[in-house]
Amino acid sequence: MFSNFGDVANAIHNMVQQFLQTKKSQAQFNTIEDMQRIIENFPEFKKGERNTTKHFTLLEELKKKVDMKGLYDISEAEQDLTIGPNRKNDHFRMIRKLIEESAIDKDEALRLALLYALRYEGDERVLDLKTMLLQKGIPKEKVDQID
Repeated sequence: MFSNFGDVANAIHNMVQQFLQTKKSQAQFNTIEDMQRIIENFPEFKKGERNTTKHFTLLEELKKKVDMKGLYDISEAEQDLTIGPNRKNDHFRMIRKLIEESAIDKDEALRLALLYALRYEGDERVLDLKTMLLQKGIPKEKVDQID
């Protein structure tokens, strides 16, 4: 529940691989004993199949949401702004581009502008970012938090 997206994806990948291995072993039978073992384990096998399908579907939905909201790009920008090298012009262009994207949530856009303003205190282009945020429909009282 509290794992990050990468950890969840890895755990589900491992679950799928384990299920595929089980499925492969279930498909091979040469004797009556093998058939009997398969029949005995069939309810557990079906339960594993449902569980794997459910988790894989969940991961697909999470990925759609992450892609739809541009969270990979936002996360990369946040990390570069906070711990990356001092590249004011590149950072401004990156933040401006992200704010202008319609898929980016208003709160995400505000947070990016806040990070830029913190990193480059006194930069006159913070006013440009504030104007873009207002044009995006973010209330003035929220935009004023940047000051």
